Amino acid sequence: MVFRKVIKYILLIIVFSLIYIVLRERIDLTLFLAGCVLALLALLISDRFLLDKKYVDIFKVKIPRFVGYIFFLLYRIFVSGARAAVLTVSGKAKHEFFTYRSELDDDFKLNLLANSITLTPGTVTVNREGSDLLVMQLCKAAKKYDITDIKKFEKLLIKL
Repeated sequence: MVFRKVIKYILLIIVFSLIYIVLRERIDLTLFLAGCVLALLALLISDRFLLDKKYVDIFKVKIPRFVGYIFFLLYRIFVSGARAAVLTVSGKAKHEFFTYRSELDDDFKLNLLANSITLTPGTVTVNREGSDLLVMQLCKAAKKYDITDIKKFEKLLIKL
């Protein structure tokens, strides 16, 4: 049991370090090591002072699937960015507001869904009440909003 927790902490440190590298927009061994140190400090502070339970006991996400989700999110950001740019340049864009009721029951996963929507160009999560998300989406003037990406995000998050 202790071995499993140590492995989970190591995986979390690596994932947090990779996120740190993405945020810094530079790949470097020194940066990775700095990310590892910062991740370790954040986990130690969280476990000691901020949380009632240990982080690995609260963070019940399958790390490999989470990493896969991050790569899918990056892909959708790229594709949606291109689509939003074409819509904007064409001058045929409008925005629509709609409420999306999520099937997710976990607060962490609901927040991940809301943040994923906002990170995807052309969409913004404006508000969240329970499992209802108020979303603004850029779409073609002749069409209604499209929840295809949101459904894909949700499907992946259910499996985490």
